[in-house]
Amino acid sequence: MKFYIASRLNNGAAVSTVSALLEKRGGRLSYDWTKIQCPKNLDALKIIGESEKKAVFDADCLILLTPAGKSSHVEFGIALGRKIPIFLYAQTAEELDCERISAFYLVSGVKTFVGSLFSFVDFIYEEMKAVEI
Repeated sequence: MKFYIASRLNNGAAVSTVSALLEKRGGRLSYDWTKIQCPKNLDALKIIGESEKKAVFDADCLILLTPAGKSSHVEFGIALGRKIPIFLYAQTAEELDCERISAFYLVSGVKTFVGSLFSFVDFIYEEMKAVEI
């Protein structure tokens, strides 16, 4: 299973945790944006955007860790359009109230999980095993 993790820049530690746990189970991260330096110009930003777009197209599923930023929602939209499984994580139910979420979080193809990151990884693993990718 090849996966892409979308989230805010300041969620890098959680992204790295989920990635490491899935990789221990044989998963492969399609792109690790947590190691990128802040772009200094538009050319550098374009390279990042192209890399992230390709990574979402290469992934078998997209994982969205809330809270998520602008780019994460673009990546989420690409995954919706590709009709690949999307796994949405929130640490608490309050993060998913009507004031904070997008209507697209509720559409078919999006599986929502509230709880610990470790349990979330178990959830993803079991769901993707069922898809047999």
